[in-house]
Amino acid sequence: MVDIDQRPLVFLDTNVLVEYLRGSSPESHLFSDNMLQRFRFAINPIVASELLLAADAKEHTDKLQTIQDFLEVLPVNDAELALFSKRLRELRNKKVHSNEILISTTAAECDYLVTEDQIFKKLFETAKPVILTTEEFLKNVERH
Repeated sequence: MVDIDQRPLVFLDTNVLVEYLRGSSPESHLFSDNMLQRFRFAINPIVASELLLAADAKEHTDKLQTIQDFLEVLPVNDAELALFSKRLRELRNKKVHSNEILISTTAAECDYLVTEDQIFKKLFETAKPVILTTEEFLKNVERH
């Protein structure tokens, strides 16, 4: 029998992971034992490439290696991309970068999107994912 992991899935945006690499708090708490027991963390190939291109990543290869074990790499969701493409003109007027759209297609499958980029709140017209900053996410999960 297949054991399906019921922990909520948290998509981490590039800016959150860069702050983690820098040792910033609260990002440094994301991969604590307690958090890893309660949540699954994910990125997509867009975030992976942005992270590898970030100057900070080259300085923190040890941390990159560590988090690699905790991150699921999810594909870009073609069905979600088709839905976003119908809103392309509207999104272009909001100055949304194509990477943000590709990140959103994957994050749409997750329970949470943790980001410091407020543009994502304009992209989603659904209750899921819950879009929070790192601080908001940590405060939210401490209460539950």
